[in-house]
Amino acid sequence: AIFEAASHFFVVVFFAELVIRILFDSNAFFVTSKSLAWNYFDLTVVVLSAVELILSLTGSADGVGANLTYMRVIRMLKIIRLLRVVRFMRFFRPMRMLVHSVVNTLKSLTWTVILLFVLLYLFAVLFTQATTQYFITDYCSDHPPCPASAAMVEETTLHYYFGTIARSIFTLFKTLTGGVSWQDVSEPLEEVSLLWAMFFVAFLSFCYLAVLNIVTGIVCTTAIESANDDLDMQVQASLEER
Repeated sequence: AIFEAASHFFVVVFFAELVIRILFDSNAFFVTSKSLAWNYFDLTVVVLSAVELILSLTGSADGVGANLTYMRVIRMLKIIRLLRVVRFMRFFRPMRMLVHSVVNTLKSLTWTVILLFVLLYLFAVLFTQATTQYFITDYCSDHPPCPASAAMVEETTLHYYFGTIARSIFTLFKTLTGGVSWQDVSEPLEEVSLLWAMFFVAFLSFCYLAVLNIVTGIVCTTAIESANDDLDMQVQASLEER
């Protein structure tokens, strides 16, 4: 009952607000307003809410309750307008800065993902090729009897990590994100050659010390620029209100 009363109260408030805005703006509300889309959106929401309120008060809502479900959904969209207020309220500035930072870094994040995938693919091809060559030429002599069966090869840790290009990409990704210890991955590579194990360590060092640090710097720079842009938006909105 409390929620229903609150819902009816807000319908009346929104209806009164809409009437006042229409009386104040006159024809500009429907034709030349800068917020023309929002005006029609508010008008639609208020009209549908008013119809539901009338039906509920007259007792007709029970018969058409299923048909009014979409009205309740549209009425809840009224909350979206609060985002316009939150954007210019200083109290919500930390949250607003975070949202702007995430949105503004999406472009950099997309290119970062592409760059990482290219790097992972290139190195995965190299490690897979080295692993395949090892199984063809040297594995039999190190692990008799010869020739080694496919089942024996597939049971090895080396094949589990670098048996295919897809496995190699996934393994390299896990080592970068903490999904697996790089020590556990480098040990099987030592069977192939100590040089390949060192090459794997060089790959990790390059990604950690160069690529990821550069990406972090770009993200931080974008976040700072977003905070400055947010402050400019707030000042501009205040000037427009005056």
